[in-house]
Amino acid sequence: MTKGLKALVCLLMGLSVVATSVNLAHAQTKPDPKVLKECEAVNKGYDMASFWLWKSAPVSKNRDLAMAEIEKKGLGPGVLLIDCNKIDSKAWKSMKNDYIAVIKSANAELTKIITKYKFLPTVKLTCVKNGKITKIESTDPKCPKGYKKLY
Repeated sequence: MTKGLKALVCLLMGLSVVATSVNLAHAQTKPDPKVLKECEAVNKGYDMASFWLWKSAPVSKNRDLAMAEIEKKGLGPGVLLIDCNKIDSKAWKSMKNDYIAVIKSANAELTKIITKYKFLPTVKLTCVKNGKITKIESTDPKCPKGYKKLY
């Protein structure tokens, strides 16, 4: 996650904590319906399908790498999505545009990770050159220049 995105997430988390602590009694009893509707619409814009795609992928090194990258960048729904019931209208107005930007950025990052790892199982390839055998393991293995595929 870029420094700007991390700062934005921290800002949003701070705003939500302040909003909930300032107006917690009101927020818990009756959330603002307009805020609730807008906030939930933004939450639904988060790409859950991309986040959980690695779960259904076959067990592989790429799946583990993708999961580690998603966790490292803090792109999980538990980290990014806010509880819409705990935000009052004043706090929502001040953070709405920033929150939308965070969700869009997270979706872009998730798309990059999915594209990067392809979630394909790794394939082993054995190559030979002048009696020297080289084994390659990748999602799309190719023999180095001058080597021929052994089997």
